[in-house]
Amino acid sequence: MQSVSELTGLIDVYAGAVGLSRSSTPVVAGGEGDQGIRWDAPYAQLMLWRIQSTGRERIRAEVEKAQEILDALLIAAEILQSGVIHGYLLLFLENEPDEDMHSLIRSLELDTNVCRKSFIWPLEGDTPEARWKRLWRTTVIGLPLSPPPGRMVEIPELKEPCREIWREISRSGSANAARKALKECGRW
Repeated sequence: MQSVSELTGLIDVYAGAVGLSRSSTPVVAGGEGDQGIRWDAPYAQLMLWRIQSTGRERIRAEVEKAQEILDALLIAAEILQSGVIHGYLLLFLENEPDEDMHSLIRSLELDTNVCRKSFIWPLEGDTPEARWKRLWRTTVIGLPLSPPPGRMVEIPELKEPCREIWREISRSGSANAARKALKECGRW
């Protein structure tokens, strides 16, 4: 299976595209170095939390712990900035969960208390983007850069009846121009 380092590298790229940068401050003082990894921006924080438990209740407890930690980080940032900071919690599982766990995962993801939550685990795929496709459920993550725009399309040349309608819209607004046109054709 793919490592968490491949995932964090992918997050670095796409979070960086929207101004989120990886924080050098540990999420949990004295804790395991990659238990929680955070990306910060003035408007949001994203935290990747490695779920190390198994079993429904222990996973639920670990999610609550991660949520409490992120909540404290968000509150501290909001006090410093005097404004709202959006929170996103990515919950990393080493392997795809079994069917029994999917209902728990769904209920935890739907709970938006404190922050938005998404579970992520590696899938089969030829590229990092394909292996970590659940990452794209995280709304704050930037999309790949768009290609440069093509040249601007020319404005078409309008025939006289259409140009008159545009002149009337410019003079009196679209609603009045529509009323006038309807009066002239006897429908108003």
